[in-house]
Amino acid sequence: MNDDDAASNLSHNTDEEEETELWSKLTLDLEIKIFSHLFDVYAGAVGLIRSTRKAWSLVPIPRFSPPPVSDHQYPLLVKLKHATCIFYHPLYGYSFKEQFLELAGAFIVSSNFDWLLLSRMNCSLFFFNPFTREKIELPPYTFDDDDGDEEEDNEEFYLHFTRLAFSAPPTSEECYVTGVSNKFYLLKVGWTNWLNLDIPDDIRLEVSRCQPIVEEGTCYYLAKGGRLILLDFKKRDYSLAGESFSEFLLDNSHDPLAGDFLVDVYRTYLVKHGQEIFCVLVTEEQNHVYVKGMNLSEKTKSWRNIDHLDRKMLFLSYGTSFLKLGSASGTNNKIYFPKLHQNQSVFFSLSTHSYHSFSGNYSSRLPYDVKELTNCAWIQPSIL
Repeated sequence: MNDDDAASNLSHNTDEEEETELWSKLTLDLEIKIFSHLFDVYAGAVGLIRSTRKAWSLVPIPRFSPPPVSDHQYPLLVKLKHATCIFYHPLYGYSFKEQFLELAGAFIVSSNFDWLLLSRMNCSLFFFNPFTREKIELPPYTFDDDDGDEEEDNEEFYLHFTRLAFSAPPTSEECYVTGVSNKFYLLKVGWTNWLNLDIPDDIRLEVSRCQPIVEEGTCYYLAKGGRLILLDFKKRDYSLAGESFSEFLLDNSHDPLAGDFLVDVYRTYLVKHGQEIFCVLVTEEQNHVYVKGMNLSEKTKSWRNIDHLDRKMLFLSYGTSFLKLGSASGTNNKIYFPKLHQNQSVFFSLSTHSYHSFSGNYSSRLPYDVKELTNCAWIQPSIL
């Protein structure tokens, strides 16, 4: 090695040392601000930047600290495995377990607030609050039927009662549970029988597999074609809103969802926030996620494309879905699915149209090497 090469190497090493020293002088708060901004621009940038230069790889990734007990701004993803609930925080990257022997053999069918609605193979239904261990049993599957049909057996109940949702905590007098089997049924907590709502069969047959929403006397169902069914269960009446997605997308021929709704779409989710209702569609290959929005206060209710969620965060699962307003930088405009990568929550960014994790070590256009949880739901811890 000649003198020039040695001098060049020395200069290069000195530059790296100076750069490392500069990064090391940054306060943790400033590092968090920098990387939080990168999450806004490109959530996978943190891991990519650290891998490009040795100096940057020496800078520790600032992780969110575990929230205090009083922090209830984000829902938790809870998975039920045998008699154990595993809770995952979507941002902080930690999980914890709690055993509940009373949940052995149960399946999560819905959740709302800080309550789970569960079913067993013997077709019993019950509410359970994992934070207080309160349990509320629901009555057997019997209902008032004007036709005088006999009570259906447990096997039929289990096979046909496929979609359930509830409107309020079961400790409230306004808690209604709706279910769809061969007909629409309603139960108010405190009743001893399920009520047949006597809605026409052609409407029932149009209900998709998407989890419904129950709120203030109305149940919102997504029809197979994409129209919204508004079921007023107090008046025992219904109405339809919005156009079907197949018709809506005919004017957008570049959109790969144009065509057969059931073939192209892998899963759909409904989320309601005030007078806004959102529908999230995930394509079969999970490489495209689309968001549609509808304003229920408008006279002419129609779906529109949503390209940006602004401050909104969507938490989606088969059992329930939440919308939250993000407070921390880098958390907004993202969709949190029940997916994990190396035990870390994975989200979809509408800015990058890719899947990422907050640890910065995962970024992909497709959810490769990702585990999708089953028998799970998002749950919102209450402030105790």
